[in-house]
Amino acid sequence: MAFRTATPVQLILLAAGISMSCALVGIVVMILTSHGPPASADTLQQQIPRPEPSALAGPAPGAPAPARAPEDTDERPHAGAFGGVVGQDILKSATHIVLYRLYGERDITDAQGHYMEFDVNDTVGEPVTLNPHSTAEVRRLFTTPESVTRAVKGCDPQYGVKFRFDSPAGSAEIVVCFGCGEAAMILQGRWIDEVDIDPMREALATVVKRLLPRDAVIQSLR
Repeated sequence: MAFRTATPVQLILLAAGISMSCALVGIVVMILTSHGPPASADTLQQQIPRPEPSALAGPAPGAPAPARAPEDTDERPHAGAFGGVVGQDILKSATHIVLYRLYGERDITDAQGHYMEFDVNDTVGEPVTLNPHSTAEVRRLFTTPESVTRAVKGCDPQYGVKFRFDSPAGSAEIVVCFGCGEAAMILQGRWIDEVDIDPMREALATVVKRLLPRDAVIQSLR
């Protein structure tokens, strides 16, 4: 059998083909070796990203509970609880109520100058002790949540009467200004709360007019 001699061009093409084949084989070997052996089921499970726990699902077991917002308490006066818990306890359990007519502000001129002064103990006439019927009536008015509001009027109260409530829980005083429709509670000499009494003003004025029948100013209340 006779062999043909390859031309230079044929030799170049043959060499190029062999080089390309070797390069492709090398690439395939690199790809196969870089991936390594097939992953096991355990390995795949570890590689799956776990979702973050949802905030709606609550804290994880053993995690500390979230801090709760502070709850409103009856430690401070608020609408519907004139005087707070302490004041309301006294009013609700009061068995003895006395009504005083207050002088009001006095026009004073002294070394300090000219000014107006109000003294809650500056009374006029004799105090009136309420009978059981009036005691229950006044107690109900000042302990009914709907009888007072927290409206701010911005007026200067001229307190004209004072109620003193005595009970096993202690004593409290309430001063009332019918002109402004406001009342304030005093415990142990300290003013602790002020409310608007417009919802019960007429009913309270009726009681006071009955208790002070000869007081012209009180009788003029409408």
